[in-house]
Order: sequence, then structure tokens, then C-alpha cells
Amino acid sequence: MMKLRKRQLAGVVCLAMMMGMTACGKTADDTSSQEVTTEVVTESVEVENDAMDIHSEDNAEFYAIRIKDEYYEIYQEGDYVGFRNLYLDQQGTYPPLEEGKVGKVIADVDIYNGGEGGYSNEKFIKEINEFEEISYSKFVSAFDICDASNAIYNSEHPFLKYQEMEDIYILFPDGHNAVVYKNGERFMEYNNENYTSQEYPVEFFEYLEEVKEAEKATASDAEGMMLGDISVIEETEETSDSSETSEDGPQNASGIGPGSGSSSAKKSDKIDYVEVDGYKQITQETAQTLMANNSDYIILDVREDTEYYDGHIPGAINISNTGIADKELSELPDKDQMILVYCRSGRRSKDAARKLAKIGYTNVYEFGGINDWTGDITME
Repeated sequence: MMKLRKRQLAGVVCLAMMMGMTACGKTADDTSSQEVTTEVVTESVEVENDAMDIHSEDNAEFYAIRIKDEYYEIYQEGDYVGFRNLYLDQQGTYPPLEEGKVGKVIADVDIYNGGEGGYSNEKFIKEINEFEEISYSKFVSAFDICDASNAIYNSEHPFLKYQEMEDIYILFPDGHNAVVYKNGERFMEYNNENYTSQEYPVEFFEYLEEVKEAEKATASDAEGMMLGDISVIEETEETSDSSETSEDGPQNASGIGPGSGSSSAKKSDKIDYVEVDGYKQITQETAQTLMANNSDYIILDVREDTEYYDGHIPGAINISNTGIADKELSELPDKDQMILVYCRSGRRSKDAARKLAKIGYTNVYEFGGINDWTGDITME
């Protein structure tokens, strides 16, 4: 888009002699008066205007998220996942999202590029035709969002995710701060000014660990109270023989013979897990079950060696997370063997499990940190 602008260049030549005054040493009578000459030059200059491209699209499909009072479109171009502001046409309305929620939108929009605002595919919503609020599970499945366990906010990944089983966190920059949502609810907000000096969002993981410790302490207190109540009941109630005797011998509560019947005679093939980035997240109880029911597996401790020698799960081998890159590991020659991965609190183990899956290991299970381990720990 071009426009013409008139530029006026004025050159003024003025030789004036005023009566009763002298100039250049001569009187007014000796000097002839001169006319004032004004020359106006007009030239046309072509000036390139900031190009603005606007085009309309009906039934455009996109994902939207509300961060505090702002609405953003989440999009993916190649490997890049980013966000950009959503705007409204004069008659438009934003998606009916509460803070932290994500939705899939089908709407009639105008798409702006260029202009003085520097637009880049920003959508101006004219009318929403369909809307569906979606879970964080569906959201992270739709996009390759970078994981907070090994990344910070930057131009390559402007926002982050972190997942622990069914709990999914979205970390979103907000000026000098960052706001974190857990399954669509605000979890925390923290100062983010020092993020460039970090390898991962330290403040988030420190707070997450504090929350988990508090939850563990609360659960322990509740368990203690429950055990106390059970003890009182056992002391005050008359108890009968827990096993009934029949002609066929002792039976358990289900009326079947000794033990728990067929369920104890075979190992369950069902494993409860959540698949994340090519590996499986499991609980520590499930990890203990896998260790009890299988023999062909490796327990992998990905902490630093000094941490490992301070205490580790019996039988575990040590390969630090920093020692896992993009090549096969000689200590793990069988890519299909079951590998059970842990660290101290769960961050490094998730990063290591992701890298192992990317290398090509097909049977990787991550079960968190030794901080929560209830089984044996050895220094041997």
C-alpha cells in the first residue's frame, strides 16, 4: 500500500530597505527598494506505508486459554508452540472461559498481519459458533509443549508444562512474574525476573516440593488418628475368632480357602500408568509391585553419584541425569528391558525418562523421588 505526501520546501529571499533606515552604510534615499520574493517548491515523494493485511475466515478452529484477565490463542508451527493475544471485533465476545481454563473454539474471525501494531496472525473474534472447554490432559496431548523439568521460558518455548500422573501444571509468564495453573486452577504465582540464570523454574519446583511435604505430613497425621481409633475399637469391643471353621478347614471372609484365592496365585498384568512424552509415569506403589512381580528389570537412579552413595534403593544402578544425552548407554544395552527411573524429588527422573524414550528405549517407567520411598534404602 503506497501513499503520496506533499512536501513543501520554501525558499525565501528578502532584500528590504525601509525608509528612514540605513543599510550597508547607505541611507534609504540612496537605496532602491526591493520586492520580497518567495519561492515555493512542491515535490511528490512516495512513502511506503506499514503494510496491513486483513482477511476474514469463517469457522476458524483454534485453542484459547485465559490467563488472569487476558485471552490468548495457543498455536503450533512446526516444533514451536506459542501464544498470541486474542482480540474482539466490535460485535465479538471472548470464549466463556474462567481463569486458567482452556477451550476449543470455532469462530468467524478477522486475521490481522502487519500494520503499525505489528500484528502476526492475530485473530479478531467476530462471532463464536462453537465452544468446548477441554481438560489439561487433552490440551497437552494436542501440543508439543516443552517440559519445565529441563527448560525455562525463552523465545523457543514461551510457556511450559509439567506433569505428575494426573496432575498437569501450565507455567505461563506474566510480565516479571509467572503464574502456574494446576489442572485449570491457579496453583501459585512467583517472581520470574531471574529466569535467565536458571536451567529450570526453580521457584516452582521448590514450592511444589513444599506442598508435597505438607500433604505428606497431613496424610501421616490422619493415618495416625485413624490407627488410634482402630486401637480403641479393638480394646473396647469383644472380638471373635476372625476365621470361621468349616468341615473343609479355615476360610477367609470371602468363604474361599486359605489366602485370597486365585488372585494371589497369579500376577496381575494390569499396570496403572500415565503416558507422557513416550515414557510411563507410575506411582511408587506400582513400582514396588513391578519389582516384586518381575525379575528382568533395571532400577535406575539418576541423581549425582554423591547422592547415590548417601542412600539408594537396593539393586539400583547410578547414571546421573546429566550423563544422559542423545546416545545409547552402554549400561543399558537392551532397549526393550523394563527400566524403573527415580531421583530425589521427581524432576530429574522425568527429564531422564523423557530423554531415554527419545533415544529409543521402549519400556521406561518413572516413579518419582526417593524422598517419598517407603521401601528399603541401602548405602551399599
